[in-house]
Amino acid sequence: MNKIEWCNETFNPLVGCSRISAGCKNCYAVTQAKSGRLQQFEQYQQVKD
Repeated sequence: MNKIEWCNETFNPLVGCSRISAGCKNCYAVTQAKSGRLQQFEQYQQVKD
């Protein structure tokens, strides 16, 4: 559940995706998730290459 009144679900690309193609090689999401700013949150500590 979320607080956005016009949608039922949301997707967090930093923790909710998988690398599936060559285009994912330079993905910004992994770099962002490993940043010190986000590592304080448990869900980002679980992000792997």
